[in-house]
Amino acid sequence: MTFKKSLLAFLCSAMLFISNAQPTTLALGDIAFTGANTASSNVNGTGDNKDFSFVLLRAINQGTTIYFTDYGWMSTGAFQSTCSTNPALTDGVVKWVADKGYPYGTQVVIRCQVAPTANVGTATGEQAAINPLNGGPQYVTIASPGEVLFAYQGSLTSPSFVAALSMIPAGWTATTMNCNTGLQPTGSTRPAVFDNSNNYAIVLLPSGGTNVRLKASVILSTNAATARATLANPANWDFSTAQQVLPASPNVLPVTFDEVTANIKGASLAVNWQTTSETNCKSYTVEVSADGENWQRLGSVDSKAVNGSSSTPLYYSFTFDIKGIAFASIGVAFLFLAFPRRARYSALLCILAGIFVFTACTKSERTEVLTSGKLFVRIAQHDIDNTTSYSKTIQATRN
Repeated sequence: MTFKKSLLAFLCSAMLFISNAQPTTLALGDIAFTGANTASSNVNGTGDNKDFSFVLLRAINQGTTIYFTDYGWMSTGAFQSTCSTNPALTDGVVKWVADKGYPYGTQVVIRCQVAPTANVGTATGEQAAINPLNGGPQYVTIASPGEVLFAYQGSLTSPSFVAALSMIPAGWTATTMNCNTGLQPTGSTRPAVFDNSNNYAIVLLPSGGTNVRLKASVILSTNAATARATLANPANWDFSTAQQVLPASPNVLPVTFDEVTANIKGASLAVNWQTTSETNCKSYTVEVSADGENWQRLGSVDSKAVNGSSSTPLYYSFTFDIKGIAFASIGVAFLFLAFPRRARYSALLCILAGIFVFTACTKSERTEVLTSGKLFVRIAQHDIDNTTSYSKTIQATRN
C-alpha cells in the first residue's frame, strides 16, 4: 500500500509539475578563461573597452549566472573592500547570465570595463568601481601591469569559486591585505581552493605583454580535465602589448562528422550521418528546429564505436514518426490498475493529465516543427564524460 501511494505521488508530481531545467550550479573548473585584454581598444567591439573570454567546460542551462571580478583576494580569506587608499578603488564586478542553454565548448566574450556586453548571453555591471580611471560608471578595469580575474557564483562576500586567471608577471603575492598600497594594484594572494592540482586556476607569467589569449592553433579536448591541462600550459598562449581579438578561434572541435542528411516525408523524418573519427563518444541525439535557434530533441542513438573511440568511418540512421507519440502515451493508462479501487480515480486523473500534457503539447509542438516551411536538423554528440558537442546545422529536404 505504501509503495502504491508513493507511486501515485510520483506520477502526479512527474506529470503535473513540469518545469524548465533549473540554472546550473557550477563546480570548480566548469569554466576556464581563454583570454583577457589589459589594453583598451575597439578590437572586439565598437568603442574603447577592456574585455576577457572564457570557455564552458560543461553544458549549462538557461539562467545560469556567473560573476566576474578583478578584486584581489586577501590573506584573511576574503576579497578586498574599497577604502580611500586601496588599489581596489578601480575594481568591480560584472554579472553574466545565460539566455538559453549552451553546450560544452561555447566561448563567451565579455566587454567588461564600460557598459558591459557579451557576445552570447547577457552581461551587466553588478558593482561599479569607486574610482574609475576615466569617469564612470566602470566595472572590471583590467590593469595594464597585469591582473587577476576570478569567476564565482554566490556573492562577493561569500563566493563559490569556479575559475581564476592570474596574469601578473610576478605571480601570486604571499600577502595581500586591505588598504595596502605597497603592492601593485593587481596584487592578490591565491585562494586555497586553487591549489593547482586540477588546473582550476590558470597562472601566466607574461613577459611579452599582458594582453593574453589561447592560441588559435590550440584545440581543447572534449574532456574537461584534459582541456584544463592544456589551458594551464603557458606555451599555449599568445602574449601581446596590444589588445588581441578574443577568442582566437573556437578552440574546441566536436566528433568529426563527414556527412549529415535529413529527409522528411509527411510526418516522418529520416536522418543519416557518418563520422570519420570518434573519441570517448557515448551517444548521439537528433534535434530539430523550425527557426535554427529553438531546438527540440527527438531521440537518441548509441555510438557504434568500440569503447567510444574509432578511427574508421561509422554510419548512423534515425527515423522519427509523430504518429507514434499518441500510442506510447496510451499505454501509461494501464498503470492505474496497480492501485486499489479507492485510489484508482485519483491515479487516473493524474495519468490523464499527464497524457494530455505530454501528448497534446509535445505532439502539437513536434507536429508544428515537422510540418513547418523549413526544418533544421543537427546532431548532438555526447561524450562518455557527459559533455556535448554538435554537428553543423542542415535543412531537411521534403518529398
